Amino acid sequence: MVAIGVITTIDGNRMASLNNDILQRGKVTYLLSVVSENTLAIRSAEYAYLLRPRADLVKQYQVSRAKIEGAIENLRDNHRNIDEVEAAIPPLGQKAAAFFTRSQRTFTAGEEERARRANEAPNNRDADALLRAIAELEEKNLANIGKNQGQLSSLLVKAETRVIITVTACLLAIIAGAFAVRAQSREQDEYLEAMSRMAQYDNLTKLPNRVLTLDRLRQQLAGSGRSKEPFAVLAFDLDGFKKVNDTHGHAGGDDLLKQVALRCTSALREIDTVGRMGGDEFIALLPNANRDGASLAAGKLLAEVSKPYKLGNGATVFIGASIGIAVYGQHGTDAASLLTNADTASYHAKSRGKGQYVVFDPGMAQPTNVPGR
Repeated sequence: MVAIGVITTIDGNRMASLNNDILQRGKVTYLLSVVSENTLAIRSAEYAYLLRPRADLVKQYQVSRAKIEGAIENLRDNHRNIDEVEAAIPPLGQKAAAFFTRSQRTFTAGEEERARRANEAPNNRDADALLRAIAELEEKNLANIGKNQGQLSSLLVKAETRVIITVTACLLAIIAGAFAVRAQSREQDEYLEAMSRMAQYDNLTKLPNRVLTLDRLRQQLAGSGRSKEPFAVLAFDLDGFKKVNDTHGHAGGDDLLKQVALRCTSALREIDTVGRMGGDEFIALLPNANRDGASLAAGKLLAEVSKPYKLGNGATVFIGASIGIAVYGQHGTDAASLLTNADTASYHAKSRGKGQYVVFDPGMAQPTNVPGR
């Protein structure tokens, strides 16, 4: 019985330490998602402001900036015991500061300066640098979560085995120990599953969130790098979503986003991924898809998204989507270039009247007019 107590104490302490580390890394994942989502929100507000200055866009910038600063400060104050987070915080803060400086200049620019900046807006190197730094830290953090989950599962198996071997002389102790360990294992499995879903899936739409979508993009890049098979990235947001959100409130907007998520997944193949990047912005990853296959998929998405929606309050609403397409090999061979080029093409789809898709072309580097959503 003394042996059982020693084993339980040692294993319990180690499992508690792993549990705590996984929990802390889950919080890191959440804080990084706050930074990335609000970086995209500022980038969107900045571009819209350059085309048509509005006070609400300045407010959006201020709110999103405060959220980014708060998230980075939280990381700095509470996660210094995680080596890769501690190492990443100074450069992350520097990149955020550079991004804020650029954005602040946008919101105080005169008319001529705004016109010049509008042409340069899609090539926002400061935003791209900040998003890349977040993606790199997310990748390391998720890898360590997976490593800790594996160690925790291994400890549970070893703990159960040692208990059974140690107490062979006492049948009642074997039964009690086995039940205790198995109960703990079930509880731990449920905990790990909940943590994994929280870290990888969007709570509202149940789609893969930005972290999981970027991870799948990296996996697709690795696979296509070996096989030379093409794949496509579709970037799209919803035309008219803001009007629905303003008219029917956040509950109506949330209801609409959930319906859009279901339609998008049903319009594409099982092997495709539709992920929510934040707000009404989505990414679709299409394995083994060339330019023609991506165009066909984009057409299906547009057809589904443009059908009428019945909200929970009984109202019927109509929206659309503007889709940009980038194909691996033709429009980039890394995540940053594919995402940037797909995003640029989506701006052009919106500028051409919305409700359509556009395949990226190098001549699109300087869009001139993107109407509001």
